[in-house]
Amino acid sequence: MFAASRMGKTFHKAQCGCAKCITPENLVMFDTEKDALDAGYKYCWRCSDTGAQFLKEKKEATTYADLWGIKLSFCEDDGTIVVISKLDAWKLSYDGDRFLIHHKNSRKDAPLCSLPGYHLQTTKRSVKKCLKNIRQHDDYRSLNPVYDEEKAPPDTFKEYLSQKEIVTTAGSKRYQKAKRRYENDKKRSDVRRVLSILDRLQVQEYVDHARADKDPDKT
Repeated sequence: MFAASRMGKTFHKAQCGCAKCITPENLVMFDTEKDALDAGYKYCWRCSDTGAQFLKEKKEATTYADLWGIKLSFCEDDGTIVVISKLDAWKLSYDGDRFLIHHKNSRKDAPLCSLPGYHLQTTKRSVKKCLKNIRQHDDYRSLNPVYDEEKAPPDTFKEYLSQKEIVTTAGSKRYQKAKRRYENDKKRSDVRRVLSILDRLQVQEYVDHARADKDPDKT
């Protein structure tokens, strides 16, 4: 059961201290979270599953976040912890056993998850471990930018010269310099494309595992 006040904006679990402070004349009860959300109420950061678990780890998590310049806040709309790292935006949700790390989509083909605009990156046992994973992801991404097919060099050197508007004669120094630059750009682009494919496969693996863990028919 969940409780809310006619005069308030958030809903609470029946055992939450905030719920016990609601006067009888203002008390509104709901059977499910969905009922409360549909009525326009928002999550309580103290008793929501994610918020309550975060509070148990708050001191250690905030100390680590402050050390690495990571910003943390609670989203009342979906009951998640919002994480803003140096390079990306994330959300953490708690499923009763572990924290799920949701990464804000940077690609149109990112796998879908329960949070619109995000995809499931991985899961961890604690908030601090989530933040460590996010920091490591930032370090990796700073060295390996997301592959952008639209910015990839063309398939042929001739197309490259036309794209860059380079006018030169075959065999000249300028021609050779442009060709070396093209070959280097092509190699870097190919590496990023492969890394991007591996990233997608890893994300899809986490999504598949998460779905399997929640499958009620799983034996």
